[in-house]
Amino acid sequence: MSRIYRLGSIVALAVSVFFVASAYQLSLGSLTEPRPGLWPFLVGLVMAASSVALFFTDDREDYQRFTGRFRFIIFGLLSLAAFIVAFAFLGFILPGFLTFVFWLRFLGEEPWGRALGLAALFTALFYVLFVLLLGVPFPDDVVAMLWGGE
Repeated sequence: MSRIYRLGSIVALAVSVFFVASAYQLSLGSLTEPRPGLWPFLVGLVMAASSVALFFTDDREDYQRFTGRFRFIIFGLLSLAAFIVAFAFLGFILPGFLTFVFWLRFLGEEPWGRALGLAALFTALFYVLFVLLLGVPFPDDVVAMLWGGE
């Protein structure tokens, strides 16, 4: 069998080298006076070290073969991309709710009732946490505007 299973560690190493180089260009500063590139630089170094360790210690027996369920990963990524686009135009509530419903019902195969209930709960929790408690600036939300929110 080929050694293609080592490809993941090589790709991770390449990405970490890109992070380290990009972070270095941002300026590192010091631990007492950090600049914008310090933490991405340190994370990139940890990622690079982990990638090298994985390359030498990874065992091909740890991997599963691709099955028909692989399509769920593609659907998950495509739905995340759709969420990002919709988020910019509609805010968080409607795209978030629909994305949660899709993930829970179609990717997680939960029953409709549980999927709708959990999607509503998670959407509300995320909205309260990020918008109301942490004050993260989200785009104007069409659903929140209906009840006078932001």
